[in-house]
Amino acid sequence: MLLAGGGYIKPKRITEGMFILVRKAGVKKISFHDQRHTHASFLLAIGINPKVAAERLGMTPSMFNERYSNLLPIMQEEAIDKIEAELNKYAEKQLETAEK
Repeated sequence: MLLAGGGYIKPKRITEGMFILVRKAGVKKISFHDQRHTHASFLLAIGINPKVAAERLGMTPSMFNERYSNLLPIMQEEAIDKIEAELNKYAEKQLETAEK
């Protein structure tokens, strides 16, 4: 891994450092790879654009979509709920305006 100052750090050292921090924090130890999957899932769950999420993980959008498309049906339902809520707000405003 290339550091901002131009030096390199070995991936093994990153993992070792991560496990030290996990131990100090008192949280469950999971692999670096599992943390990567958790991060990707979290990004999708909070509505981050899949293209942006893919870039953060160093993946192409097609690679990202292939790997994480199983999460998208749930997100589609959430999108429908959000769209419906916004349309209902708009309809209520239209009714209020018409009643005046």
